[in-house]
Amino acid sequence: MKTARAILAIISSLLGLLIVLPIAAVAVPFWAVAFLVRRCSNLFAPPSKTWESIIGFDKHVGWKPNPNLDVYCSFAVGAFRVKTDSHGWRGQEDLTGCQALVLGDSFAFGFGVDDENAFFSLTNSGLHVKAIGSPGYNMVQEVIWLDKVSTQLSGKLVVWFICLGNDLYDNLQPNMQNYRTPFVREINGTGTWEIVTTHVRPETWHYNVERDFQKTRDARSLGTFSRTFLSERVYSACEFLIEKATHICRQAGAPLVIVSIPSMSQLDADAWNHWASRIGDPKLFDRDLPDQKLQAICKKFEVMFVPGSKYLSYTDYILEDGHWNEKGHKRIAKLLSSLYQQSVLNSARTDPASHMTGLKPDQAVDLFH
Repeated sequence: MKTARAILAIISSLLGLLIVLPIAAVAVPFWAVAFLVRRCSNLFAPPSKTWESIIGFDKHVGWKPNPNLDVYCSFAVGAFRVKTDSHGWRGQEDLTGCQALVLGDSFAFGFGVDDENAFFSLTNSGLHVKAIGSPGYNMVQEVIWLDKVSTQLSGKLVVWFICLGNDLYDNLQPNMQNYRTPFVREINGTGTWEIVTTHVRPETWHYNVERDFQKTRDARSLGTFSRTFLSERVYSACEFLIEKATHICRQAGAPLVIVSIPSMSQLDADAWNHWASRIGDPKLFDRDLPDQKLQAICKKFEVMFVPGSKYLSYTDYILEDGHWNEKGHKRIAKLLSSLYQQSVLNSARTDPASHMTGLKPDQAVDLFH
């Protein structure tokens, strides 16, 4: 009996091998190729740099991307290729020949995607866009750059991306972590503001991540999304900067459009509640407050305001990083194209002989025009 069982076991094993071997013969080449691809991709992948290593000191704004770059920049989920022009800005468009200028921080920089997948490379309707932005910028730095290029703005559409997650509060801070940054301060409690740059120099700011990060995060959240004394200061400073940008653009003959950039958590109720619970009582925070405040400020100065939450969704962001993915950049490119088309159409209606673009402050934007 034992001998019979042994023979049956051997026969079963042989039959199993006969069945498995053809499958293995087919599978092994695919496994081998996958293994070699993984190993070779690590060997031949271009070296990447952190965003901190591709910026240099600038005496006016603290830092800016280095000129003439062609590097891979690392981030949460890999690396993306960054090319900059002779001024340090991404994209090959020249400001002189473009029809639109986009200002902002890392969103205007196109953080997380290659040049060809960034919004400034995807617009249609013959629209050429120049983006001026850098990771870590606040609104003060962006206004300074707007003023510096003001002589080249005549007849161009200026679109200002304001990141709701950090731009508003950071206007009051003299540093962005270890970097010294221009900021605004109130003049002797008068309710008027001034831009401060005297502290901007190459030496690093004393910043301790373990000690200061959570403190800054909580203050930023309260100052942006709650109705507190701190938020009154945040939005008063914001109004000062928008008024200044409006004056620069009108003097230059360029219409200004402000587009708010929501954080991922603002676009999903569950994500918002989870985020607010980590900071404190969710009832203290209103995710719509920044758009309400910005819209009121823009209405006061007759500037068109576009709430980004109406045109972006949670799935337009890189989950592990928080910046736009390729889908998000395509949507922003459509938005810019629609803004430009409407500005040209409005100008033709008011003055067919004029090349000046124009937009009405309360005009709706058709993203799928």
